[in-house]
Amino acid sequence: MGFKRMFDCVEVHEGEPMRVITGGVPYIPGDTLQEQEKYLQAHDRQILGMLLNEPRGMPATVISLIVPPKDPQAAAATLFACGDAWTLHSGATVIATATALLETGMIPMQEPVTEFNLEIPAGLVPIRAECKNGKVTRCTFTSLPTFAAGLDQTVDVPSLGKVTIDVAWGGQGFFAVIDAVQFDGLVLDSEHAREIRRLSAAVTQAAKEQLHPVHPDYPDLGVGVSIMYQPPITPGTDIRTANVYGCTGVDLKRPETWETGGLDRGVCGTGSCALMAVLHAKGRLEVGQSLVNEGLMGIQFTETIIGETKVGNYPAILPQLTGECWVYGHTKWVMDETDPFQKGFRFGDIW
Repeated sequence: MGFKRMFDCVEVHEGEPMRVITGGVPYIPGDTLQEQEKYLQAHDRQILGMLLNEPRGMPATVISLIVPPKDPQAAAATLFACGDAWTLHSGATVIATATALLETGMIPMQEPVTEFNLEIPAGLVPIRAECKNGKVTRCTFTSLPTFAAGLDQTVDVPSLGKVTIDVAWGGQGFFAVIDAVQFDGLVLDSEHAREIRRLSAAVTQAAKEQLHPVHPDYPDLGVGVSIMYQPPITPGTDIRTANVYGCTGVDLKRPETWETGGLDRGVCGTGSCALMAVLHAKGRLEVGQSLVNEGLMGIQFTETIIGETKVGNYPAILPQLTGECWVYGHTKWVMDETDPFQKGFRFGDIW
């Protein structure tokens, strides 16, 4: 038996499965991490196909690819991918990556606290990891500036009518920030997973077609993902959220096409940052204030606004997130040279 490719990975989760690639990818051309992602997107689609698609992945899977840092201030660097594309940022995956780096010894762990800088395509992210008995028990990172680009905007969704959303930059693109209360009977839990995904896909597509926010540094990145929120369910939490990403082939006139995308099993970090920006813009979350955000499966992040800044002409915030991830496997994924599905496959029942 001959293997065409092999990848060494650390499997990590906080509900959401996150695959940290530690070996198997050859030299990637590019002077910056963003240039490296563009190269992979254009010239090596097999990595995404193999590790995100079936039989090795599912719609709600995220990749972190460890690469040598470009910034001399960084101890390590990583590239992110979800859906079918490489991306600037992935908040929960920052925590997953830091956990994998420390718990495998790729970065020496110092108990009780290890601090280092992680370089991601969007910039430099400071990490503070609380460690005990060789495990990362809490990880805090300060994200890049996020901002609200439009508040209380209306989109038209066939069969749903007018839906009110906010639009905010979360770090990887603009989010449709959706108050789930406007959908009667919708609860952000696993029992309503199909409806959460269906509604999120439709509203995101409507926002993509009807609203056109512009980031001064990333003018080509419009609305592409969503985060829903509603009042808390669990005592001690402040808000409950659900994120959907990677929606493809959505036709607003054909509701049967709305069954698409990955429904985040944990807490979406970049979506949380977008939501914090909206809450701040509406006067509901001030600098120095924290909230506890709970995902669909009960995973909780503590989220704080630690400062204000500007992105172009937009007033922006500096968000900080704290959470925990768990390593659940060390894997070597291989590609048999006779495998008929060299880039994996997708079936319409879950994709």
